[in-house]
Amino acid sequence: MALILTDLSRDSWLLPEVDALIGANMPAFMSWESPGNWRWHGMYERYPAHQFCLVDGDGTLVAAANGLPVRWAGTASGRAPQ
Repeated sequence: MALILTDLSRDSWLLPEVDALIGANMPAFMSWESPGNWRWHGMYERYPAHQFCLVDGDGTLVAAANGLPVRWAGTASGRAPQ
């Protein structure tokens, strides 16, 4: 089976499937109305290139992973050289 890695910036039509898959695998309290809940869905719009999707050859979603961009200076301490 051929697997293809993509993201929501390239294949935004996967969003409902990604949301359903991730939601089905979270504890129930994670979907309660809370500051974290409304922020969670905002990352799909703000950072679609960081929402990874693994699809099979038929385009069926197999796995999904959420990510966020992080600033890093490239050093172990994370601080830019002075």
